[in-house]
Amino acid sequence: MTDRRLKAVIFDLFGTLVFPFSRSLHEQVITNMAAAVSVDRDEFARVWAAGSSVERVTGVFATIDENIEHICRSLGVTVDEESLSVAVRVRVDHTRRTLEPRPDAVATLNQLRNSGYKLGLLSNCSADVPLVWPETEFAPLIESPVFSCSVGLKKPDPRIYQVACGKLNVEPADCLYVGDGSDRELTGALEAGVSVLDVKGFQVPGAYSSVQGVPRCATECSCNSSLRITATNATFPGFPRLRSCW
Repeated sequence: MTDRRLKAVIFDLFGTLVFPFSRSLHEQVITNMAAAVSVDRDEFARVWAAGSSVERVTGVFATIDENIEHICRSLGVTVDEESLSVAVRVRVDHTRRTLEPRPDAVATLNQLRNSGYKLGLLSNCSADVPLVWPETEFAPLIESPVFSCSVGLKKPDPRIYQVACGKLNVEPADCLYVGDGSDRELTGALEAGVSVLDVKGFQVPGAYSSVQGVPRCATECSCNSSLRITATNATFPGFPRLRSCW
């Protein structure tokens, strides 16, 4: 890659700006949603995971309400409005808690904004995320979030990265995508012509690594580890050295 200056940085959400979903908490949410609509827990979990996950992430279900109603219909259960509302609230409240920033995430975004970079977001998610998004600390900092459920595309489809670049009014070659590598997102970004910063060190060919020789923390801590971007600095002159705990 030739030396050039970046104009925008696009971030992944889960596993990057916020912690990934906790499996144990997710299982409890499934249990509570199933109980709210009086559906067998294992059957609810089966349809939630295998029978509606793609539809949920690509916006076929415009709301979580629609998704839960679909599950109930699939299982031959009629759900009343009050029970449905309780189940939806269980999911949305969980999502609200999940969108708490990781250590230094907000400081990193502020540093980039103050350095003149446009900031974007690209997340594979269901409709509860854009619903809660305006309440988060990220909303005032990221000017053009792109949610898969809102655009009908999901990572690693190269087209969704092009959508994100278009919303920032920049070319893919002028963007850096920062992610943890889930959903083959780094490969998709590279196929779209976007440079990639791999915050988990998966060593995806063509991606820069931010974690060489740096301890990674699985839980919130105060280790003050530095986000190493030496390779990125060399390729993109003027890109700031960031401090973050990934």
